[in-house]
Amino acid sequence: MKTPLALLALVAAAACMGGEKKNRDCSGPPPPIGGGFAGGATPAPTAEIALRTTSGGVVVAGDGASAAVTFAPQGGFILLAGVRTSGFDECVDITAAVRDPMSANAIVSLEQRPAQMEDGGDGWSYPDQPLELYNWANLFVCEGSSRDFHGGPWTIEITADDGERMSTATRSIVPRCAYDDTDCIDTCTVGTAATFTR
Repeated sequence: MKTPLALLALVAAAACMGGEKKNRDCSGPPPPIGGGFAGGATPAPTAEIALRTTSGGVVVAGDGASAAVTFAPQGGFILLAGVRTSGFDECVDITAAVRDPMSANAIVSLEQRPAQMEDGGDGWSYPDQPLELYNWANLFVCEGSSRDFHGGPWTIEITADDGERMSTATRSIVPRCAYDDTDCIDTCTVGTAATFTR
């Protein structure tokens, strides 16, 4: 049965943050509703899924979007996912999950973390300092997957929560190993020498 990501977000936020809310500089309580938003406006809270490109750019994901899988500094392979938001405080908690649409939408990777957002000047806020890793969910993928991750259809789901507002977005994606990295492709393809025994 599919577990609502919003519920996972609440559980993860309570466990990781102790129920403490943050303001636009990620410390202390949030500003009152109506303050701290990009452009000074108070639009309806909306979150859309953003993916980081190999060059450090930000792409808003549509259904079927290509998602770069890259080597993580701590080892293994990750997919970097975040949000662009409208109507949220500039510091949000994001809970991101990769789900397998071929296996009853089972979660295969999950991470929750705070993210600092930056006004993009277009009515939306985007992950601040996108070249860095800390404002993106670092979703570990491939190892232990029961089917090919590279080039296959998967689902990504992200909830943004600033303590007052919450929004969840879901998109189908096609993960692809960055730079056609053969180590990545081997690890992310079932039946190769690099994949773990299942």
